[in-house]
Amino acid sequence: MKVVHARERAVLARLWIALFKSIQRDYKSFNNDFITLFVGMIVFDRSAEGRKPPTASDIARVTGFPRTTVLRHLQRMQRDGLIHRKNGGYCVTDIVSTPEALRGMQYRLNLVLRAAQDDGRKTRMRRLSRNGQENADCHGQAADWGYSAHRH
Repeated sequence: MKVVHARERAVLARLWIALFKSIQRDYKSFNNDFITLFVGMIVFDRSAEGRKPPTASDIARVTGFPRTTVLRHLQRMQRDGLIHRKNGGYCVTDIVSTPEALRGMQYRLNLVLRAAQDDGRKTRMRRLSRNGQENADCHGQAADWGYSAHRH
C-alpha cells in the first residue's frame, strides 16, 4: 500500500513527537497526556494573544471534549501552578516566562524552523531533479545543471 504524501506526513509526525517530548520535559504536569496538553495550549494561545481568558465551556467547544473532562485537566494545571483563574476564565501564570520556559520555547521554535527549511530544501532538490530529468530527455546534458537549451 502506498501512503499519499508519506514523506510529508512522516516529517509532521517526527516534528509532533519532538515537540510533545520537549513540552513534556519542560512541563511535567502534562504527564504524557495529550488532552491536558491540548487544553493547556488553548489557554496559552488566548493568554499570549491577550484575548479574553477561555472558560471551560469555551475550551470544550473548541476541543470537542466533554466539559467535565476539560475541568479535570484545568484543575490539574491550576494545582501545578501553570494556570490561574481570571475574569471567569483561565490564564497562564508567569511560569511560562521563566528563563527555562523561554529556552524550551526557543528550542521548539527551532525544531519547527529546521523542519520547514529541510522540507523546503528537499522539495527544491526534487523539483530540480525532476525538471532536470525532463529537460535532459528533451535537451541533452545542459539540463543536468538546471539549464534549458531553450530560454523563454
